[in-house]
Amino acid sequence: KLGQSVLLVAYTNSAVDTVLNKLKDHETGFIRLGRATRVRSTLKEFTAEHVTRNVTSCDELTHLYRSYNIVATTCLATDHAAISNRKFILVGDPAQLPPVVQSHHARKLGLSESLFDRLDCPAATLDLNLQYRMNQKIADLANHLTYKGKLQ
Repeated sequence: KLGQSVLLVAYTNSAVDTVLNKLKDHETGFIRLGRATRVRSTLKEFTAEHVTRNVTSCDELTHLYRSYNIVATTCLATDHAAISNRKFILVGDPAQLPPVVQSHHARKLGLSESLFDRLDCPAATLDLNLQYRMNQKIADLANHLTYKGKLQ
């Protein structure tokens, strides 16, 4: 509604598809990147493989990709053409669930740094600090240990 683009990224296909199943019920347009064989059957019609099947030119493909304000994928497909050269609103919590990197070599190459950590700078980020779902004692502990007392 605001004319902004949202990039929905999660570590697993299941996590991405769970959010998209909820969006689908609200008739919100989106494109699901990644291999269609890994996507839930209820979302096949939204996959890039499906929506691009009749595309005949690069310009048409670019226009089609840009027509979607919500682009969803796993971390492994963030180099897809539908994402390149676009600005997105990223929503998430950089203090939770850092990347799982078992390879020492991959860590040395910087793959243990999250997307939020890489993009975090005062000019580009906004902290949402209102917490309303957690048990108060758990929220107080998380606020003290993780969020430096910024949660309300």
